[in-house]
Amino acid sequence: MTRPSDMPPIDQATFLDIVKLLRQRPHLLLRIPEVTALVTRRRARRLMADGFRQVESAGPAIGADAIAHNARQVLAAPATGRPWRLIDPLASLDAVRRRIGDLAVLSIGPRSEEEPLALLAAGFAPANIAAVDLISYSPWVRLGDMHALPFEDGSFDVVIAGWVLSYSRDPIRAAREMARVLRPGGHVAIGCQYRPESPRAYAAACGSDNLLFKSVDDITGLFAGHEFEIVLRGEVAPGDRDQVGDLTVILRFP
Repeated sequence: MTRPSDMPPIDQATFLDIVKLLRQRPHLLLRIPEVTALVTRRRARRLMADGFRQVESAGPAIGADAIAHNARQVLAAPATGRPWRLIDPLASLDAVRRRIGDLAVLSIGPRSEEEPLALLAAGFAPANIAAVDLISYSPWVRLGDMHALPFEDGSFDVVIAGWVLSYSRDPIRAAREMARVLRPGGHVAIGCQYRPESPRAYAAACGSDNLLFKSVDDITGLFAGHEFEIVLRGEVAPGDRDQVGDLTVILRFP
C-alpha cells in the first residue's frame, strides 16, 4: 500500500496549472516567506548600491546605536521572516480579513522592504501601504521617527510596529503616536523580543542599552490612558522563559 508520504505532492499537470496561476498573479509568490526574503535581498543589493538615506538628526528618544545597528543589519541580513509573525494573525482577524484590500496600513521601522512586501502578499493594496523608518534605501519607506510620525491624525486602519520599541527611550510617546495616527476601530500589532536576562546582564553581555520587555503587559501598559481591547496575546510559555523568544500583541482601539 502506498503511504501518503511516498506520493509526489504535486503532479506535472497540477504544477503547470500552478505556474499558469502565478503568471497571472505573481504577487502570490510573496506568500512564501523564503521568496519574500529572496526578493528583499536582491532588491536591497541593487538599491543599496547608491547608499541609503537617514533622518537628519535622531532625537533623544532614539537609542544611541539604533541607526548604525539597523544600517549594518540591512547590509548583512535584510530578510528576517519576522513580519509574518504579526501579519498572519492580523490578517486572519475577521475585521481585517473582510476589508483588507481597503485598509490603510502603516509599517513602523521595517528596516528593509520585507515587511511591505509581506503586507502586499497578505492582501493589503499597494496604494494603501505606508512605511516609515530612521533609514531607508527604498522608495517605499519614508524617513521619519516613530516618536513624531509624519502623518495626520487618523490616517491608518492598521499600524504594525514589529521589534522596534526596544530602540526607543520614550516608548510611551511612541505608543501615543501609534494611537494618534489610528482611525477609530483600527488595530495596532506589536512584536517585541523577549530576553530572559536582567537589563543589566543583557547590557553587559550584548553591549546594548535596548529596552527589554518581559510580558505582553509591559507592552500594553504603554497605552495606559487609551481605551483598547486585546485581540491577540502572544506570551512566552512558562517553560520557555529561560530562552530568547518573542512577545506579540494585537490591540483594537474603538
